[in-house]
Amino acid sequence: LAGDYVLQMPGDFDTDYVHRDEWIRNAIAKDWSRFRYENLRVQLNGDHADVTSRLYFHLSPIPIELDSRVVDSWQKRDGQWQVNRRYLGQSNAGDRIKLISGFLAALLLAALGFGAVRLARRIRPRAT
Repeated sequence: LAGDYVLQMPGDFDTDYVHRDEWIRNAIAKDWSRFRYENLRVQLNGDHADVTSRLYFHLSPIPIELDSRVVDSWQKRDGQWQVNRRYLGQSNAGDRIKLISGFLAALLLAALGFGAVRLARRIRPRAT
């Protein structure tokens, strides 16, 4: 990583960027596993390259696989390639969590509705 490396998300202000030292602390402190990159594409332009990909990983204790679209900006400095910026896109995990939460909420509402109908039938006076 370049000394001036920053991680940024879409719409971040400069003050929101995660700088190199903080990024390294997070990388070491958290329980990351099962990294893989897919759909790598490299666009080279002289001493600059952009590498786009999709990153998949697990972050303990979250039970699902997380993913994010990534653009790494590389710069050739003093004959060596260094990453100086990472653009981290939104993860599909948030969408999956919303979908699962919505499904569970629908099940709960259906169960409550079914229970209310059964209760109403029990307490309704019977015609004689």
